[in-house]
Amino acid sequence: MLHQVHDPLAGSSLDADDKAYPWEKCSAWVRSNLVAAVDHLVFWANVVAPQTVYDGMTVSNPPRAYYTLARSGLECAAQAVWVLDHDASPERVDRHLRLLYHDLRQMALAFEAVGDDRSTVARERMTVLAERLGDAERLARIKKHEPKYSSMVRETADAIGLTPGDAEFLWRSTSAAAHGKNWFQHVGYTASVGEQYEPGYFRAALQPDPMEITRSVTAAANLTLHGVLRFATRSGHDPSPLVEAAFSKLKRDTPLKDPRPDQ
Repeated sequence: MLHQVHDPLAGSSLDADDKAYPWEKCSAWVRSNLVAAVDHLVFWANVVAPQTVYDGMTVSNPPRAYYTLARSGLECAAQAVWVLDHDASPERVDRHLRLLYHDLRQMALAFEAVGDDRSTVARERMTVLAERLGDAERLARIKKHEPKYSSMVRETADAIGLTPGDAEFLWRSTSAAAHGKNWFQHVGYTASVGEQYEPGYFRAALQPDPMEITRSVTAAANLTLHGVLRFATRSGHDPSPLVEAAFSKLKRDTPLKDPRPDQ
């Protein structure tokens, strides 16, 4: 669906947003967020359900990486949805500029850490943004209120039928998996306690919990889908033919085994 929508149509909501700040288009940035979310989730899908399969093929991977991909999809999609779901164009543009400004700041910090001259370009773009705004108070708000992933995930939870608390839990638990936090074992696994090898210490067998993997990836996929559909409608497109074309391609490209005679 995303491949079918690039630029917003004239007179659409995102067309108005782009005209409000034409130098770094809101539509281009939110689409980039959604492309990133899809990249992570397609990689996950290709791992667990490869497009090319053969008899006897086994897919066996440690589960932490699944949560890491879910977290990445969730964070990428949340940025786009956080912007796109607001009904007022001025607020969408302000949210876009907050993300834009702090993206540039992170870019500058990364290049400065290795003495890369591209940091200067990032700083210059930040300065130019300030000059174009010409509003000291508005700039101060943008600089002070860097969007946090935890907040954006909470604020977009309702779009996929989650409570803010549930969405934050998923974000924190998937982040714990990505960061190698010990407490993730209490979320992503069920434990079977074995022998006590020292006073107070027991051997334990950890079994991945498939329901938690499903819950995390489903949340990321649903938020990404919501974001893509919202991007299409804000761009002035009817999503119905986009969905139909996407499913037709999916059915063409996805291999299906013929059922055995006894099934």
